[in-house]
Amino acid sequence: MEIVQAIVWIVLFSVCGGVAFFLDYWLRLFQQKDSYERDELLDFTAILRREFEILTVRGEAGLNYLALAAGVGGGWTLTLLGGLLSPDQVALVPDHGENQVPNYFFQSFLFVGVLHAIWPSLRDFAIDRGGPDGLLARLLESETPFFFGICCCLAAMSLTMWGVYHEMSFLFSAANAIVCIGYALYRLRQAASGGDYEQEDGDY
Repeated sequence: MEIVQAIVWIVLFSVCGGVAFFLDYWLRLFQQKDSYERDELLDFTAILRREFEILTVRGEAGLNYLALAAGVGGGWTLTLLGGLLSPDQVALVPDHGENQVPNYFFQSFLFVGVLHAIWPSLRDFAIDRGGPDGLLARLLESETPFFFGICCCLAAMSLTMWGVYHEMSFLFSAANAIVCIGYALYRLRQAASGGDYEQEDGDY
C-alpha cells in the first residue's frame, strides 16, 4: 500500500502544481491581452517551462531548487509528524492516514499559515546568526519555491490520504487542496509581478 500511496501522491502533486502553473499563466495572459492565439492558450509544454522558470529563475537557481526540495520534504515531514502525534490505533492504515486531529493540522493549510506568519522572524533570526550571506539566510530568501513545494505537497498528501485509505474527510481534503493551491498561485503571481517576468521576445 505504501507504493500505491507514493504513486498516487506523485500524480496528485504533479496535478496540483500544474493547476497552479496554468492558472497563473492564464490569469497573466488575460490581463495582458484581449485576443489570444490557440498556441498561447494550449501549448502546455511551453507554459509549464515558462512557469517553472518563474519559480526558479529569480536569485540563485541552485538555492531555488534547494528551497523547492525543502518545501516538498517539509510537507512529508509534517505528514509523518502528524502520524507520530496521533493516538495509537489498531488499523489497516498508517498513523499519518488516520482520521485524527494531528493529521488534520499538520497536513493542512493551517500550518502553511503559521509558516507565513513567522517567516520574517525566521529570516531575521537567520541573518542575526549567520549574516545576510549565510546559507540559511539566502535559502530563506527563496520563499516562493519553498511555499510552492510545501503547499503542493500538503494538498496532494491530504487528497492521497483520503483517496488511498478513505479515512480523512473528503470535504477537508478538497477544501485543503483548494486553499493550498490558491496560496501557491498567490506566491507565483508575486514572483511574476515582482520582476515583470517576460520572455526575451517580450511575449508571454
